[in-house]
Amino acid sequence: MGRSIDSRIPERSDRQKEPVREVQERFYDLNDEELVAMRLVGSFRSIEAKDMPGRKFDRLVAMGLMERKSLVLQRPPARSDVLILTPKGRDYLRSVEPAGTGQRYYAGLVKPAEVAHDLAIYPAYKREADRIEKAGGKIKRVVLDYEFKSIAASRMNRTEGPELRNRRAEIAAELDLPIVKDRLALPDLRIEYEDAAGVEQHKDLEVVTRHYHGAHLAGKQQTGFRLVNTDGPRKAIEDDHHAGWI
Repeated sequence: MGRSIDSRIPERSDRQKEPVREVQERFYDLNDEELVAMRLVGSFRSIEAKDMPGRKFDRLVAMGLMERKSLVLQRPPARSDVLILTPKGRDYLRSVEPAGTGQRYYAGLVKPAEVAHDLAIYPAYKREADRIEKAGGKIKRVVLDYEFKSIAASRMNRTEGPELRNRRAEIAAELDLPIVKDRLALPDLRIEYEDAAGVEQHKDLEVVTRHYHGAHLAGKQQTGFRLVNTDGPRKAIEDDHHAGWI
Protein backbone atom coordinates (compact mmCIF):
# COMPACT_ATOMS: atom_id res chain seq x y z
CA MET A 1 0.00 0.00 0.00
CA GLY A 2 3.04 2.23 0.15
CA ARG A 3 2.20 3.69 3.56
CA SER A 4 4.06 3.28 6.82
CA ILE A 5 0.84 3.61 8.77
CA ASP A 6 -2.77 2.89 7.89
CA SER A 7 -4.24 6.36 7.35
CA ARG A 8 -7.92 5.43 7.04
CA ILE A 9 -10.81 6.35 9.26
CA PRO A 10 -11.38 5.37 12.08
CA GLU A 11 -7.70 6.15 12.50
CA ARG A 12 -7.95 9.78 11.36
CA SER A 13 -4.19 10.30 11.20
CA ASP A 14 -4.70 13.47 9.14
CA ARG A 15 -5.73 15.37 12.29
CA GLN A 16 -4.17 18.69 13.12
CA LYS A 17 -1.58 18.71 15.89
CA GLU A 18 -3.26 18.54 19.26
CA PRO A 19 -1.89 19.71 22.60
CA VAL A 20 -0.85 17.24 25.26
CA ARG A 21 -4.02 16.09 27.05
CA GLU A 22 -4.58 15.32 30.71
CA VAL A 23 -6.48 12.15 31.61
CA GLN A 24 -6.93 11.14 35.23
CA GLU A 25 -4.06 13.43 36.23
CA ARG A 26 -1.62 11.82 33.78
CA PHE A 27 -0.07 13.43 30.70
CA TYR A 28 0.51 11.46 27.49
CA ASP A 29 2.51 13.19 24.78
CA LEU A 30 1.65 10.86 21.89
CA ASN A 31 2.70 11.30 18.29
CA ASP A 32 0.34 10.80 15.37
CA GLU A 33 1.37 7.20 14.68
CA GLU A 34 0.87 6.19 18.30
CA LEU A 35 -2.61 7.73 18.35
CA VAL A 36 -3.43 5.94 15.09
CA ALA A 37 -2.29 2.65 16.64
CA MET A 38 -4.53 3.20 19.65
CA ARG A 39 -7.53 4.04 17.47
CA LEU A 40 -7.00 0.92 15.41
CA VAL A 41 -6.76 -1.41 18.38
CA GLY A 42 -9.59 0.31 20.23
CA SER A 43 -11.93 0.26 17.24
CA PHE A 44 -11.43 -3.46 16.50
CA ARG A 45 -11.07 -4.53 20.16
CA SER A 46 -8.06 -6.75 19.44
CA ILE A 47 -5.50 -6.92 16.63
CA GLU A 48 -2.55 -9.23 16.07
CA ALA A 49 0.71 -7.36 16.54
CA LYS A 50 1.95 -8.58 13.14
CA ASP A 51 -1.04 -6.91 11.47
CA MET A 52 -0.37 -3.53 13.07
CA PRO A 53 0.81 -1.03 10.44
CA GLY A 54 3.99 0.70 11.48
CA ARG A 55 4.16 -1.38 14.69
CA LYS A 56 4.05 1.79 16.80
CA PHE A 57 2.97 0.30 20.11
CA ASP A 58 6.01 -0.35 22.33
CA ARG A 59 5.83 3.01 24.11
CA LEU A 60 2.05 2.68 24.46
CA VAL A 61 2.54 -0.63 26.26
CA ALA A 62 5.19 0.91 28.51
CA MET A 63 2.80 3.75 29.43
CA GLY A 64 0.03 1.33 30.34
CA LEU A 65 -2.30 2.47 27.54
CA MET A 66 -2.09 -0.80 25.60
CA GLU A 67 -1.38 -4.42 26.46
CA ARG A 68 0.40 -7.06 24.42
CA LYS A 69 -0.66 -10.62 25.28
CA SER A 70 0.76 -13.90 23.99
CA LEU A 71 -2.15 -16.31 23.54
CA VAL A 72 -2.60 -19.80 22.10
CA LEU A 73 -5.53 -19.41 19.73
CA GLN A 74 -5.14 -21.61 16.67
CA ARG A 75 -5.28 -25.26 15.76
CA PRO A 76 -2.69 -26.76 15.65
CA PRO A 77 -1.69 -24.71 18.70
CA ALA A 78 0.37 -21.63 17.90
CA ARG A 79 0.99 -18.47 19.86
CA SER A 80 -0.30 -15.11 18.68
CA ASP A 81 0.75 -11.72 20.01
CA VAL A 82 -2.48 -9.84 20.59
CA LEU A 83 -2.84 -6.10 21.19
CA ILE A 84 -5.67 -4.65 23.27
CA LEU A 85 -6.31 -1.33 24.95
CA THR A 86 -6.29 -1.01 28.71
CA PRO A 87 -9.25 0.78 30.31
CA LYS A 88 -6.88 3.73 30.80
CA GLY A 89 -6.04 3.72 27.09
CA ARG A 90 -9.70 3.54 26.10
CA ASP A 91 -10.58 6.42 28.41
CA TYR A 92 -7.77 8.49 26.95
CA LEU A 93 -9.06 7.90 23.41
CA ARG A 94 -12.55 8.93 24.45
CA SER A 95 -11.16 12.14 25.95
CA VAL A 96 -9.42 13.20 22.72
CA GLU A 97 -12.00 11.95 20.22
CA PRO A 98 -13.52 14.77 18.12
CA ALA A 99 -17.20 15.28 18.83
CA GLY A 100 -19.70 13.65 16.52
CA THR A 101 -17.59 10.79 15.10
CA GLY A 102 -19.66 8.09 16.79
CA GLN A 103 -16.70 5.71 16.91
CA ARG A 104 -16.84 3.28 19.83
CA TYR A 105 -13.65 2.08 21.49
CA TYR A 106 -13.11 -1.11 23.47
CA ALA A 107 -10.72 -2.29 26.18
CA GLY A 108 -9.72 -5.73 27.41
CA LEU A 109 -10.16 -9.20 25.97
CA VAL A 110 -13.41 -10.93 25.18
CA LYS A 111 -13.90 -14.59 26.10
CA PRO A 112 -10.91 -16.66 24.90
CA ALA A 113 -13.13 -18.63 22.52
CA GLU A 114 -14.03 -15.40 20.71
CA VAL A 115 -10.58 -13.85 20.34
CA ALA A 116 -9.49 -15.92 17.32
CA HIS A 117 -12.57 -14.86 15.38
CA ASP A 118 -12.19 -11.22 16.37
CA LEU A 119 -8.59 -11.18 15.13
CA ALA A 120 -9.83 -12.03 11.63
CA ILE A 121 -12.03 -8.93 11.47
CA TYR A 122 -9.29 -6.34 10.99
CA PRO A 123 -7.71 -8.16 7.98
CA ALA A 124 -11.22 -8.43 6.48
CA TYR A 125 -11.72 -4.71 7.04
CA LYS A 126 -8.46 -3.84 5.27
CA ARG A 127 -9.51 -5.74 2.15
CA GLU A 128 -12.87 -4.03 1.93
CA ALA A 129 -11.44 -0.62 2.86
CA ASP A 130 -9.03 -0.88 -0.06
CA ARG A 131 -11.96 -1.51 -2.43
CA ILE A 132 -13.92 1.42 -1.05
CA GLU A 133 -11.02 3.84 -1.30
CA LYS A 134 -10.06 2.74 -4.80
CA ALA A 135 -13.61 3.64 -5.82
CA GLY A 136 -13.16 7.14 -4.35
CA GLY A 137 -14.86 6.53 -1.01
CA LYS A 138 -13.84 7.86 2.41
CA ILE A 139 -14.32 5.68 5.47
CA LYS A 140 -15.99 7.38 8.42
CA ARG A 141 -16.20 4.74 11.16
CA VAL A 142 -16.55 1.03 11.88
CA VAL A 143 -19.22 -0.75 13.93
CA LEU A 144 -18.59 -4.16 15.52
CA ASP A 145 -21.30 -6.70 16.25
CA TYR A 146 -20.90 -5.90 19.97
CA GLU A 147 -22.38 -2.47 19.34
CA PHE A 148 -25.32 -3.87 17.36
CA LYS A 149 -25.96 -6.49 20.05
CA SER A 150 -25.94 -3.85 22.76
CA ILE A 151 -28.48 -1.69 20.93
CA ALA A 152 -30.73 -4.59 19.95
CA ALA A 153 -30.65 -6.31 23.33
CA SER A 154 -31.58 -3.15 25.23
CA ARG A 155 -34.60 -2.68 22.98
CA MET A 156 -35.69 -6.32 22.86
CA ASN A 157 -35.47 -6.71 26.65
CA ARG A 158 -37.76 -3.82 27.52
CA THR A 159 -40.80 -4.83 29.53
CA GLU A 160 -43.06 -2.36 27.74
CA GLY A 161 -43.66 -1.51 24.10
CA PRO A 162 -44.61 -3.43 20.94
CA GLU A 163 -44.59 -7.22 20.82
CA LEU A 164 -41.22 -8.79 20.08
CA ARG A 165 -41.91 -9.38 16.39
CA ASN A 166 -42.77 -5.72 15.78
CA ARG A 167 -39.92 -4.57 18.00
CA ARG A 168 -37.47 -6.64 15.95
CA ALA A 169 -38.84 -5.13 12.74
CA GLU A 170 -38.39 -1.60 14.13
CA ILE A 171 -34.77 -2.30 15.08
CA ALA A 172 -34.07 -3.83 11.66
CA ALA A 173 -35.44 -0.74 9.91
CA GLU A 174 -33.59 1.66 12.21
CA LEU A 175 -30.22 -0.10 11.85
CA ASP A 176 -30.74 -1.20 8.23
CA LEU A 177 -30.27 -4.87 9.11
CA PRO A 178 -32.01 -7.90 7.57
CA ILE A 179 -34.47 -10.25 9.22
CA VAL A 180 -34.00 -13.88 8.15
CA LYS A 181 -36.52 -16.47 9.33
CA ASP A 182 -37.87 -14.14 12.02
CA ARG A 183 -34.43 -13.38 13.43
CA LEU A 184 -32.43 -10.17 13.26
CA ALA A 185 -29.10 -10.85 11.52
CA LEU A 186 -26.03 -8.98 12.79
CA PRO A 187 -22.78 -8.60 10.80
CA ASP A 188 -19.33 -9.01 12.32
CA LEU A 189 -18.44 -5.55 11.03
CA ARG A 190 -20.09 -2.57 9.38
CA ILE A 191 -17.95 -0.04 7.51
CA GLU A 192 -19.64 3.34 7.25
CA TYR A 193 -18.27 5.53 4.48
CA GLU A 194 -18.94 8.37 2.06
CA ASP A 195 -18.78 7.36 -1.59
CA ALA A 196 -17.18 9.31 -4.42
CA ALA A 197 -20.41 11.25 -4.94
CA GLY A 198 -20.57 12.26 -1.27
CA VAL A 199 -23.43 9.87 -0.43
CA GLU A 200 -23.32 8.06 2.92
CA GLN A 201 -23.12 4.29 2.48
CA HIS A 202 -22.22 1.21 4.48
CA LYS A 203 -20.91 -2.31 3.89
CA ASP A 204 -21.71 -5.19 6.22
CA LEU A 205 -19.08 -7.94 6.47
CA GLU A 206 -19.20 -11.44 7.90
CA VAL A 207 -16.00 -13.40 8.47
CA VAL A 208 -16.51 -17.03 7.43
CA THR A 209 -14.31 -20.08 7.90
CA ARG A 210 -14.08 -23.61 6.55
CA HIS A 211 -16.31 -24.70 9.44
CA TYR A 212 -19.22 -22.84 7.85
CA HIS A 213 -21.28 -25.30 5.85
CA GLY A 214 -24.81 -26.51 5.26
CA ALA A 215 -27.57 -24.58 7.01
CA HIS A 216 -25.08 -22.38 8.88
CA LEU A 217 -23.50 -21.09 5.67
CA ALA A 218 -26.86 -20.84 3.89
CA GLY A 219 -28.17 -18.65 6.71
CA LYS A 220 -25.19 -16.32 6.38
CA GLN A 221 -25.69 -16.10 2.61
CA GLN A 222 -29.33 -15.08 3.06
CA THR A 223 -28.33 -12.02 5.07
CA GLY A 224 -26.83 -10.27 2.06
CA PHE A 225 -23.66 -9.50 4.04
CA ARG A 226 -20.35 -9.67 2.20
CA LEU A 227 -18.79 -12.97 3.28
CA VAL A 228 -15.02 -12.69 3.75
CA ASN A 229 -12.67 -15.63 4.26
CA THR A 230 -9.37 -14.25 5.53
CA ASP A 231 -6.10 -15.93 4.60
CA GLY A 232 -3.88 -17.92 6.92
CA PRO A 233 -4.36 -20.31 9.83
CA ARG A 234 -7.38 -18.41 11.13
CA LYS A 235 -9.44 -20.18 8.45
CA ALA A 236 -9.55 -23.07 10.92
CA ILE A 237 -11.15 -21.22 13.81
CA GLU A 238 -14.48 -22.44 15.11
CA ASP A 239 -17.17 -19.81 15.28
CA ASP A 240 -20.37 -21.16 16.82
CA HIS A 241 -20.44 -18.26 19.32
CA HIS A 242 -20.77 -15.69 16.57
CA ALA A 243 -24.20 -16.77 15.37
CA GLY A 244 -25.17 -13.11 15.00
CA TRP A 245 -28.91 -13.57 15.42
CA ILE A 246 -31.42 -11.89 17.72
